[in-house]
Amino acid sequence: MYNSRAQTLFLFLLLHSVLLAPLVSAAGSKWTTLSGNPPKVIANGGFSGIFPSSTSYAYNLAPLISVPDVVLWCDVQLTKDGVGICAPDLLLSNSSDIADIFKKRNKAYLVNGVPTKGWFSVDFTFKELSTVALTQGVYSRSNKFDGNAFSILTVQEVAATKPPGFWLNVQHDQFFTQHNLRQDETDPSMNQTYGSLLKNLTFIKTFASGIMVPKSYIWPVDANDYLLPHTSVVLDAHKEGLEVFVSDFSNDVPFSFNYSYDPVTEFLNYFDNGVFSVDGVLADFPITPSEAIGCFAHLGQNASAQAKALVISKYGASGDYPGCTDLAYMKAIDDHVDILDCPVQLAKDGTPFCLSSINLIDSTTVAQSIFSNLTKSIPEIKSGSGIFTFSLTWSQIQTLTPSIASPYAGYRLFRNPKSKTAGKYLTLADFLTLSKKAGSLTGVLISIENAAYLAEAQGLDVVQAVKDALSKASYDNQVALRVMIQSTNSSVLEKFKDKANYELVYKVDENIRDAANSAVGDIKKFAHAVVVNKASVFPENNAFLTRETDTVSKLKSFKLPVYVETFSNEFVSQAWDFFSDATVEINSYVMGANVDGVITDYPKTAARYKRNLCSFGKNPPSYMTPVQAGSLMQVITPGYLPPAEAPYPVLTVSDVDESPLPPVSATPPSSSPVSNQPMRIHIAWKVAGCNTWLVVYLSTFLGKRDERVFENVFNKVCQSEGRNLILIPRETYMLGPIVLKGPCKGQVEIQIIGTLKALTNKVSTINVNHWITFRYIDRLVLRGGGELDGQGPSAWGDNTCSKNPNCKALPIVNIIMNNVNNPIIIDQQYCPSRNCEKGDSQVQIRDVKFRNIRGTSSSKVAVAFECSKGKPCENIELNNINLTYHGAEGVVASSCSNAKGIAIGQQQPGSCI
Repeated sequence: MYNSRAQTLFLFLLLHSVLLAPLVSAAGSKWTTLSGNPPKVIANGGFSGIFPSSTSYAYNLAPLISVPDVVLWCDVQLTKDGVGICAPDLLLSNSSDIADIFKKRNKAYLVNGVPTKGWFSVDFTFKELSTVALTQGVYSRSNKFDGNAFSILTVQEVAATKPPGFWLNVQHDQFFTQHNLRQDETDPSMNQTYGSLLKNLTFIKTFASGIMVPKSYIWPVDANDYLLPHTSVVLDAHKEGLEVFVSDFSNDVPFSFNYSYDPVTEFLNYFDNGVFSVDGVLADFPITPSEAIGCFAHLGQNASAQAKALVISKYGASGDYPGCTDLAYMKAIDDHVDILDCPVQLAKDGTPFCLSSINLIDSTTVAQSIFSNLTKSIPEIKSGSGIFTFSLTWSQIQTLTPSIASPYAGYRLFRNPKSKTAGKYLTLADFLTLSKKAGSLTGVLISIENAAYLAEAQGLDVVQAVKDALSKASYDNQVALRVMIQSTNSSVLEKFKDKANYELVYKVDENIRDAANSAVGDIKKFAHAVVVNKASVFPENNAFLTRETDTVSKLKSFKLPVYVETFSNEFVSQAWDFFSDATVEINSYVMGANVDGVITDYPKTAARYKRNLCSFGKNPPSYMTPVQAGSLMQVITPGYLPPAEAPYPVLTVSDVDESPLPPVSATPPSSSPVSNQPMRIHIAWKVAGCNTWLVVYLSTFLGKRDERVFENVFNKVCQSEGRNLILIPRETYMLGPIVLKGPCKGQVEIQIIGTLKALTNKVSTINVNHWITFRYIDRLVLRGGGELDGQGPSAWGDNTCSKNPNCKALPIVNIIMNNVNNPIIIDQQYCPSRNCEKGDSQVQIRDVKFRNIRGTSSSKVAVAFECSKGKPCENIELNNINLTYHGAEGVVASSCSNAKGIAIGQQQPGSCI
């Protein structure tokens, strides 16, 4: 369980061996902490972002890769016989296997006035707990280390390791006192709201040397997760002589969009904002504040680059604005990018312009425009259908609204929603003009793809269009900016060999582990550098690095610079080995793998890395040392190891050789009108190295009924052995009631990227109490970032709204409940009829999020999770829940059975997960 402290102000006294420097005047120091010393890094349960909290591995790792004076944090719980143990939560079942060891020993107590049920430390002796193992309590983190059977540690055992600092947190002293258990030394604590904090600083100073507050007390955010102005808490506390420590820092929990998913940027906002610095931070990933303090604080905007590696943009700063727009490019320039990129596409009239994809659907709202009827399928370019740039003139393309790409939206990680449709697209000529005016750039990278198809099928010469634009902008006879031409097609690069001052870059578009000498020799004939993807350097298995390949060393042995793509800030884009920290990842590629450049959609992070004060000397600090690929995999026990995967292939001559570009056709083929007839395409292929068949259903049925086609595809997949995937692409499909039945010969996985909409006509749903039903299917997996739209409003006119005037006022997000029975519920014991089969459900529910839900409940139990015992609910998120009950049954309560997850922010009633 994620233990948020967002509702409580913690006051502390420094206990036992906490090592904090004596308070002195901060005059003359670059740090605006109370003491003038750097802020303290406090490792929450050790390095709990990777290993289970409060385990020996977590406590041992934190001092190894953090600042030398890192402080270890222990959440103290007391056992039945009065032994102090380190465990992240009062409920041991949230972070251990105690529920499996002592299955019937759970109890219910009032905790801070809230009925809470589970396995409490006060009900077990320490000897009994010696048979219990700590496990990963945050279900969005890997459980692969749980096989190590981590024993519960006593306070004395952790202290015996003699850490640089040791901080004891006794959060539930009153609860322990009620059980006749007390610590000899405890920290006074009280619950206070933010409003009362400022009024009590003077009083607090009489018994404490500092305060610990949630980070939102310093930098609050609005309802859309954008920063508001900072408060005066730090300044006011410092005036009273109180230090300010801040909690709730986790690299793998989304934070304000202002930080662009970069945790170093977040920490710097608390350390180095020009106004104040907090005195310490409580972090699950202590390596990150260590970097911020030791390497990046007080750099200044004009700090010189220390690394030679190039920072190359990916569609500009496309993590912050729609890719290839003027705003994305200007942001990249402001962020000190070295090389600004333009993927060149051609409009119908031959105008070259910058766009991330030849398919306009990928980066614009064209599918919702008057041009939506131009959808076509072109297998030579991509699988599936699209609306392509050569189908519209440049003037028509200029009318389209840009759309920011959010490649990790399936994880609910969206990019800068406030500016998701901002900016305008640029012609190649405008891009070149902008780049020339930006004095900070080193060069430009022009990428060219689909040249053969455009020449032969559309009569468009993208190579000549690029040459003409560069020549007209005087890039042929200047040396101030490097001109890099990139392509996956060697024949395209051959066309530019007459330009002696251009750098030709060959992009390898597959994962490789090495390259044959003959293949690299061929590349040397037409290219000056090579682009590979991250996996070709550090391959992964189940998001763990397995090894470092020979790819970079082989290419560099032929004196070919190597650039690697794509580096993103979102933590899910990085292997566990990089600690959910984009800076750690970049450092490992630059200093560990010795790459010559990084291609990134967040150039600010990479450009700042180049200016850091730590990485490039002879003895970098431990927190800026490259990770060792495969090191985390080595501490996974055999039973938890992911299945071995086949190694990537070696790049050969046949992979590099391409046919010469065809001549440009004099008359492009006339475009036939889009057919109004339904088109069904079934594509199946076998993935190399495994018995996985991917079955993709694509359709232009849009607006018609699709359930029969879905049934046909499902039935075909169901009869295929092995693992089978049905992919629902990014389109809208109309489904009437449908039943998909097994048993199936293999495992079926359905990934929904598009939208499935229920029919709204009443005829199709008469006497039907279901929409999409799965029956008799073992190991069914349903995932994806798409949408299931039941079109509820169409039925509201036929429900009982006459008895409930609020039923039509239900908002989609930030839901307000008005006297609702069981407002938050997952009930796998629910039976809609009288003849349900008895037994434990074999359907697992996971990744369900309840956010910003408030109001009143008509039932005492406002939050109820009744999940399957055999397939417990996992990764349930309760975020800012405030529900009240005013009935005669007592205090509002929550009830959980077989449910695991995290609770973030306010929890009313108290969370039971």
